[in-house]
Amino acid sequence: QAFLAQVTLAPEIEPSPFRQQRQTFPRAAMVRIASLGATIVAGVLSAAAGVQQSDLEAFFKSSQGLAMSSQQATALASKEKNTLTACGVTVPMLQALKDAMYSTVMLDMPLADVRQQLLPLAYQHASPVALNQLFQALHGITSLNLPKPDATAKALQLSKQKAEPYLLGPLYQVLYSVTAVNLPRSQAQQMAVDLAAAGAEAGTLKTSYLDAKRRLSRDAALQAATNDAVAANLYGLQARYAKDGKLYLAKEFQSYYGAQWLTEWLSAPQEKRTAQDGKDYLASEFLAYYGPTWNAKWGASHTAEQRRIAKDGKTYTIEEFVKYYGDSWQSEWAESYEVLDVCAGLNHASCDALPDKCQWSWTGDWTTSCVVKPLDKPSLVV
Repeated sequence: QAFLAQVTLAPEIEPSPFRQQRQTFPRAAMVRIASLGATIVAGVLSAAAGVQQSDLEAFFKSSQGLAMSSQQATALASKEKNTLTACGVTVPMLQALKDAMYSTVMLDMPLADVRQQLLPLAYQHASPVALNQLFQALHGITSLNLPKPDATAKALQLSKQKAEPYLLGPLYQVLYSVTAVNLPRSQAQQMAVDLAAAGAEAGTLKTSYLDAKRRLSRDAALQAATNDAVAANLYGLQARYAKDGKLYLAKEFQSYYGAQWLTEWLSAPQEKRTAQDGKDYLASEFLAYYGPTWNAKWGASHTAEQRRIAKDGKTYTIEEFVKYYGDSWQSEWAESYEVLDVCAGLNHASCDALPDKCQWSWTGDWTTSCVVKPLDKPSLVV
């Protein structure tokens, strides 16, 4: 409940030599954080249900699902059930996403578009709560006020990128306001979308811009403010994977790539770390789960080894994507299926072969009996 108040979070560990300010999370952010925390818990609980052919077929055929023909539903369920299981995507998750996409009070997408977009979204573990909040921020007349087709397309893309909805409105206000950057509407709209995907703090964007504008041109001041705003978000603790497959902070991207750094940053996958439950989360998800102590927990946790299912149907790590695809690995990674849980769908022998990560806990269904092993002891900040 405390998450719903407007609070200022001070870091419990030294986050970065570049970070000198305290970061304030607005009330909208706290609402999003509470919703995201509930979504994470729901996902963990529903994962125990597994993905069964009959359940998938029923969802695909149902008028509450995708309303497909029996033949289409059977074929699609047979094709997708093993991959959905491996990625930890369940029928309740698919239902929640479909409802967000189709509901007239949410995205209100045509059913044909829902059918086309549902599985690509699900394989990126897009949150239905975040998806709707992104759309409302993009389409709302008090926010970016984009036309519905544009708002829908951008909401789908931002949800795949795990952008935080609460960033959009404040960023747009700073970019469009005559008392701040004062960009033309269309330019302010597009830049707000880009900066939300990058993760940028609106308050820092405004103060940095107004300060820099005293001595620089508008474009130069906006570039300097953009650098500061992205570096300030989430205390600057979250790194991203550059073309070489290594993690770097925003300031390091800025130093290495120069004027092209934001393009490279937007293409770069975000770091995840392993929490005490043995599962892997983004920095924003640590914030959702741990609240005001998230940054200390993040600093005490190890970087996760992320995996995705490539076009050949096999699972690979980031290191393996880099070796195979070279400089194009990031775009291939973005289109591949996210595996949240390396243990999902493993049989008993394969599960036992990963004793540090997985444990066998019989559920009555072998496809759901290999589960993540919680960490034995809490990590310590050194």
